[in-house]
Amino acid sequence: MLIVDGVEFSAIVKSLTRNFEVVDGEGAGRTLDGVMHRDLIGTYYNYSISFVTDYMSRSKYYQLYELVSSPLEAHSISIAYNDEILTFDAYVTNGSDTLLQEKSPNKRLWGDLSMDFIAMQPKRYAL
Repeated sequence: MLIVDGVEFSAIVKSLTRNFEVVDGEGAGRTLDGVMHRDLIGTYYNYSISFVTDYMSRSKYYQLYELVSSPLEAHSISIAYNDEILTFDAYVTNGSDTLLQEKSPNKRLWGDLSMDFIAMQPKRYAL
């Protein structure tokens, strides 16, 4: 399940990996006695995703590539989370794909597209 800026790309997700990051603020650190003191901000949920491109039309592939590589501050994404769908703003800093075949100078087959979506704000804030 993946929707980016209102456009669905669900049927072509090959691999979806999520990770979480519990982030501290500036007040976190160890004191001289070695004790760690936390200044918790919250938990961010981030995703790495790769796509099955074998069955995508070239136009759908180009639409996805252009969308996620746009120099935007953030994208609205809806993605699988536990047994529900999580919608949040995320940014993309990098992605990659591979030139699989060059049929002619004007016809190329690209694939193996993958990228990371990084949450703009925590989903869960510290209490």
